[in-house]
Order: sequence, then structure tokens, then C-alpha cells
Amino acid sequence: MKVYNGFILFIATLLFIALGVGLILFAAMEEQTTRLLSAPDSFLRINSGLISLVGAGFILLAIGEIVFWLNSLNRMPVVAFNNPLGEVRVAYDALEEYIRNLSSEIYEIKDAKPQIIANREGIEIHARLIVERDVNLPELTARFQDLVSRYIKDVMGIENITEIKVYIQRIASRKASQERESSDEETV
Repeated sequence: MKVYNGFILFIATLLFIALGVGLILFAAMEEQTTRLLSAPDSFLRINSGLISLVGAGFILLAIGEIVFWLNSLNRMPVVAFNNPLGEVRVAYDALEEYIRNLSSEIYEIKDAKPQIIANREGIEIHARLIVERDVNLPELTARFQDLVSRYIKDVMGIENITEIKVYIQRIASRKASQERESSDEETV
């Protein structure tokens, strides 16, 4: 979604710049434009200032979009807490990567896609998991939630975890499980 929004913002910025420059050039070349459009001479003279102003407005909108985009780059979502020597900020991306790495400690989990969501009380962790087949899902998810909670609190020092939601996105097929076991045996 971030890529899509960035692409749309880029296209809109280019459009505003092109439209603004086009309108300014259109107003600046009023004599040629009058002949081209067969418009009354007084019409373009009166409105050329307005057309230039609208063109400048489009260029200012484009500059505003660029400034907005640059400011949004600096506002990376973080979890902040205080230490005796000052404030510590941990980016959501860092937490998500940490949880993804933690999930590899549980061999029944093939892949994890965590997402951090902030609320008033603290953070929620939503994790989409792809798991091996023939595993006890309640036991597996409880182990995963306990592991994530323990490590985030003990290692990262983040105490305000309100909830850890687990979504089983997919259960791996028997064929994929057998291929993984055979590749593990070959490496031994």
C-alpha cells in the first residue's frame, strides 16, 4: 500500500507541475494564444493574470506535496520508553523484524508476518502465521504468544503490550513439509 500511495503522490505532483507550467506559459504567450484560439484580444489580457495565478497555485500544490512527503519520511512510527539516561525509540519495523526472527525459533512456524498497531494503552501485535500441518494450533499459538511477549518485555524493555493476536494464514501442505524434512536430512 505504501508503494501505491507513493506512486499516486508522484503522479499527482508531476501533473500539478506540468499543469502549472502549462498555464503560466499559456498566459505568457497571450498574443500567440489569441491568434490560435481566435479569442477576443481583451479576454486573454484580462484573464492572463488569473491564468498565471492559477498556474502558480498548481506549482505551489506540487511543492506542498513534496514537503508533505519529506515530512512523512521523518515520522516513522515508533515505540518510545524512558531509560535513566534518556528516551529510547524503537521503530515498528525493527519490532516486526524482531518478531519475524523470533518465530523461526518455533520450528512448526514456516513464516510470520507481524504488524504492530498502537492504541491508547500500548501496542497490539498482530501476527499472520504459516504453520506446518498436523500441529496442535492452540498449543502452538500459546507458545508463540508467550515467546513474543517474554522477549519483547525482557529484551526490548517494552512493557505495554495490550494484546498479541495470531491469525493462521495458511497450513502448509504435506508435500511442502516432506520436502523441508528431506532437505534438513540432506544437510546433516
